[in-house]
Amino acid sequence: MFLGTGSNIRSIFTDYRFVSIDKVTFGADNVAVFDANRGLAVGHAGTVVFTDGDKQLKLILSNMGRVRICAIGSRLGGFEAC
Repeated sequence: MFLGTGSNIRSIFTDYRFVSIDKVTFGADNVAVFDANRGLAVGHAGTVVFTDGDKQLKLILSNMGRVRICAIGSRLGGFEAC
Protein backbone atom coordinates (compact mmCIF):
# COMPACT_ATOMS: atom_id res chain seq x y z
CA MET A 1 0.00 0.00 0.00
CA PHE A 2 1.24 3.48 -0.82
CA LEU A 3 0.15 6.41 1.35
CA GLY A 4 -0.06 9.56 -0.76
CA THR A 5 -0.27 13.14 0.41
CA GLY A 6 -3.32 14.47 2.26
CA SER A 7 -6.21 12.05 2.42
CA ASN A 8 -5.36 10.07 -0.72
CA ILE A 9 -4.57 6.40 -0.24
CA ARG A 10 -3.54 4.30 -3.19
CA SER A 11 -3.41 0.51 -3.17
CA ILE A 12 -1.47 -1.68 -5.54
CA PHE A 13 -3.37 -4.64 -6.97
CA THR A 14 -0.53 -7.09 -6.44
CA ASP A 15 -0.75 -6.52 -2.67
CA TYR A 16 -4.28 -7.98 -2.74
CA ARG A 17 -4.25 -10.38 -5.70
CA PHE A 18 -6.06 -13.11 -3.74
CA VAL A 19 -8.92 -10.81 -2.68
CA SER A 20 -12.12 -10.68 -4.72
CA ILE A 21 -15.54 -9.08 -4.49
CA ASP A 22 -18.08 -11.64 -3.38
CA LYS A 23 -21.38 -9.75 -3.17
CA VAL A 24 -22.50 -6.19 -4.01
CA THR A 25 -25.82 -4.65 -2.89
CA PHE A 26 -25.79 -0.89 -3.58
CA GLY A 27 -29.08 0.78 -4.55
CA ALA A 28 -31.16 -0.48 -7.47
CA ASP A 29 -28.27 -0.63 -9.93
CA ASN A 30 -25.51 -1.90 -7.57
CA VAL A 31 -23.51 1.31 -7.94
CA ALA A 32 -22.30 3.40 -4.99
CA VAL A 33 -22.81 7.10 -5.77
CA PHE A 34 -21.86 10.06 -3.57
CA ASP A 35 -23.33 13.55 -3.84
CA ALA A 36 -20.39 15.82 -4.69
CA ASN A 37 -21.64 18.72 -2.53
CA ARG A 38 -22.69 16.92 0.63
CA GLY A 39 -21.00 13.51 0.45
CA LEU A 40 -24.33 11.72 0.86
CA ALA A 41 -25.13 8.38 -0.75
CA VAL A 42 -28.94 8.70 -0.53
CA GLY A 43 -30.58 5.93 -2.54
CA HIS A 44 -27.28 4.14 -3.02
CA ALA A 45 -26.62 2.71 0.44
CA GLY A 46 -25.62 -0.91 0.63
CA THR A 47 -22.79 -3.34 1.15
CA VAL A 48 -19.92 -5.04 -0.63
CA VAL A 49 -18.22 -8.19 0.66
CA PHE A 50 -14.52 -8.81 0.01
CA THR A 51 -13.10 -12.32 0.41
CA ASP A 52 -9.83 -14.18 0.04
CA GLY A 53 -11.71 -17.48 -0.19
CA ASP A 54 -11.53 -18.02 3.57
CA LYS A 55 -12.08 -14.76 5.44
CA GLN A 56 -14.59 -12.02 4.59
CA LEU A 57 -14.81 -8.29 5.23
CA LYS A 58 -18.00 -6.31 4.68
CA LEU A 59 -17.96 -2.64 3.69
CA ILE A 60 -21.21 -0.93 4.70
CA LEU A 61 -22.24 2.39 3.13
CA SER A 62 -25.09 4.34 4.76
CA ASN A 63 -27.37 6.89 3.05
CA MET A 64 -25.49 9.57 5.01
CA GLY A 65 -22.23 8.53 3.29
CA ARG A 66 -20.74 6.84 6.34
CA VAL A 67 -18.47 3.93 5.46
CA ARG A 68 -17.66 1.22 7.97
CA ILE A 69 -15.98 -2.14 7.67
CA CYS A 70 -16.59 -5.24 9.76
CA ALA A 71 -15.50 -8.88 9.66
CA ILE A 72 -18.08 -11.54 8.81
CA GLY A 73 -18.01 -14.28 11.41
CA SER A 74 -15.37 -13.28 13.94
CA ARG A 75 -12.95 -10.39 14.48
CA LEU A 76 -10.32 -10.06 11.75
CA GLY A 77 -7.24 -7.92 12.27
CA GLY A 78 -8.47 -4.54 13.53
CA PHE A 79 -12.05 -5.11 12.32
CA GLU A 80 -14.77 -6.11 14.77
CA ALA A 81 -17.26 -8.85 13.88
CA CYS A 82 -20.43 -7.69 12.11
